[in-house]
Amino acid sequence: MLQEDLATIHAQAPLEVWDAGCGLGQMSEWFAQRGHYLTCCDISYKMLEKTKVRFSKAGLEATFYQAPAQEMAERLPQQDLVLFHAVLEWLAKPLETLEVVSGRVKEGGSLSLLFFNHHSIVFRNALLGEWRLKNLLNNQWYGRGKRLTPPHPQRPEVIVQWLQDHGYTIQAHTGIRVFHDYMDKEAIAKTDQEELLAVEYQYCREPIFRDMARYVHILAQKQG
Repeated sequence: MLQEDLATIHAQAPLEVWDAGCGLGQMSEWFAQRGHYLTCCDISYKMLEKTKVRFSKAGLEATFYQAPAQEMAERLPQQDLVLFHAVLEWLAKPLETLEVVSGRVKEGGSLSLLFFNHHSIVFRNALLGEWRLKNLLNNQWYGRGKRLTPPHPQRPEVIVQWLQDHGYTIQAHTGIRVFHDYMDKEAIAKTDQEELLAVEYQYCREPIFRDMARYVHILAQKQG
């Protein structure tokens, strides 16, 4: 889904691309394979080293920094594309940091945002019930579960409004894992995965479903 949203940009002549929080480098590698110029940063030394290994094995080049995106934004020139994936939800001040990072997008350039969805975590926890309901009533995302939950999931409508207020035009708006994460293990085991993927694809851009997905991807272009 992400690659489809980004396909038009990916197909352009080589661009300057900053992956601000590159993680394991899957998206960076995809752009580098096309010949784009990648700058990759992450605060995790282990993840950054794995990304370097990924690039080395693929015979690809990039510039790597172990640093937070906020710090890197002060060093870098403006970019044709900034990838900011699965970072916002971990930040103490998400929108303030978004303003700093998005400041590296040149006029006519693009910002690709992928974030953990507030609506999904509410709905998922309500379905699971028990002690989670009290947490929801108190707006507490950390519970007694075994999974590490991002502390600051974002509301898609808030992000869209923020982007519009800051001179961006929305180019793509897609839900990632619309249904899968609401299914229990037994249901998933009995389900044809190709059919599930087809259903995900069919509904991932319909507003009522995309904004309930576990993650939301928004691609926005900065206007002059």
